[in-house]
Amino acid sequence: MNYFIWYLFYSAYWSAYELGEKDSPQVNANYLLTIIFGVNLFTICQLLSLFDIKLPIFYLVIICAGIPIFTNRYYFLRKNRYKEKFNDFKFLKTQAYKKRRYLLLVFIVLCSVLLLALAGILRMN
Repeated sequence: MNYFIWYLFYSAYWSAYELGEKDSPQVNANYLLTIIFGVNLFTICQLLSLFDIKLPIFYLVIICAGIPIFTNRYYFLRKNRYKEKFNDFKFLKTQAYKKRRYLLLVFIVLCSVLLLALAGILRMN
């Protein structure tokens, strides 16, 4: 799981770099992960309210799932952590991985939004 999150982070990093963000592509990658974590948090909230989970457990899940949203900036952008993983994922910069990177990012965001919409539709019924 940790490898997949770093893979997603560096896919967003190199995609932002290629799209012209030369100064700080790591910030754009962090924003993408924050959006994905946030949408998935709302999906969890929708599913919990669908199954009539009691409120104290509901708030506990919100707090526990919300912690990565606010701490991922520290986790990914710490100098030593970021630089030690940089060489492991440098292969994503090559042209062979360009299409795969963009498809992965679009797929992850699309799946997160579709799961949120599905949870909302199920909750309405």
